[in-house]
Amino acid sequence: MTNLKWTGERVIPKKMLIGDNLVHQAHLARILCEHLARYRWATQFCKDKTVLDASCGSGYGTAILKENAKFAYGLDISKEAIEYAKKNYEKENMIYEVCDLSKDWLSLTNTFDIIVSFETIEHIENPNIFLKNVKRSFLDKFIFSMPLNNVGEFHKKEYTLSQAKELIENIFIKEKNVIQYYTQKAEIITERGDENSRFILGIINKVN
Repeated sequence: MTNLKWTGERVIPKKMLIGDNLVHQAHLARILCEHLARYRWATQFCKDKTVLDASCGSGYGTAILKENAKFAYGLDISKEAIEYAKKNYEKENMIYEVCDLSKDWLSLTNTFDIIVSFETIEHIENPNIFLKNVKRSFLDKFIFSMPLNNVGEFHKKEYTLSQAKELIENIFIKEKNVIQYYTQKAEIITERGDENSRFILGIINKVN
């Protein structure tokens, strides 16, 4: 099956080009632009790197990361999403695979230079398992984003800025990783934390 169902949650660029009306179209365009902007922003850190897109969804973002990366992996819990990604985006030096990121999903031998995961943490019942797997599996950077103060049908938890930072820092700060926080307004991403922002973004740099 490669006709991925549109639920309103997962970003599928080809299915977000025409809305039901002008208001709906503007809403879809905003969501798509925000997601594309995050991936394009992340590509600057991926040049000649091995990159994992954790919770890749329909796979469009993994393909964007691959534009700069040496090799790109896309993982997602949805078999239908992975089949769609393979059909529409998989090229040379790319692999899409089904994986439940809420469980112990990586062995100690699986390592990546960069792990990217946008809009994932709020979907996981116990994000500590996911973040601990990330911590032991990236060599250079972990790049993430989370919505703030947002209750969604598919979300397991709503996070404020302080709650999001606490979650991240409880996992990563003990190893003295350097954490940089960013915020996003439309397509613009700037380095700061803002309680009034719709998103928090972060880059965790591993200190050797």
